[in-house]
Amino acid sequence: MTQSPTSHPVAAGGNRPDPEASAGQECRALARVPARPSGGGAKLLAAVAYFAWLGYLTAPLPLLLLNLRAFRRRPQLAYHAWNATAWSLFIATVRGLLALAGAWSGTCAGEQAEALCSALGLVNLVLVGSFALLLSTWYALRTLLGRPVEIPVLSRWARSRLEAGESR
Repeated sequence: MTQSPTSHPVAAGGNRPDPEASAGQECRALARVPARPSGGGAKLLAAVAYFAWLGYLTAPLPLLLLNLRAFRRRPQLAYHAWNATAWSLFIATVRGLLALAGAWSGTCAGEQAEALCSALGLVNLVLVGSFALLLSTWYALRTLLGRPVEIPVLSRWARSRLEAGESR
């Protein structure tokens, strides 16, 4: 079965079709590949929202995402935004309490108070910071892969906020 030369332009040097001329034509692959679902950018933003506790500029990100129409329409993305909000508030609260306790112990006199102040600062920087960063990375990867993120108490709160928003 031959095709007319107008349907498949031939390159000057041979029998291969010219890729520029046939760019708008239908693909004739041997196996159909389903199109990737759209919303990759929204998933990426939802994944980045788990790192909102890292700085002052990124702190309102999860709540800003809830104002986007793409997040409100898809419950999974809205869940991740609420979950990231709860996670960020939890980490900020723990780090704030450790910083306040370290500051309070720094005002006390004595060698033990100084050691306690140093230990609280170390826990704040090393343990909480590194574990929170590690867990945020894990949650972000699960979000990008489309898997559920379950944080023991915080995910229940996120689901209740999601259900409250859907019932309006």
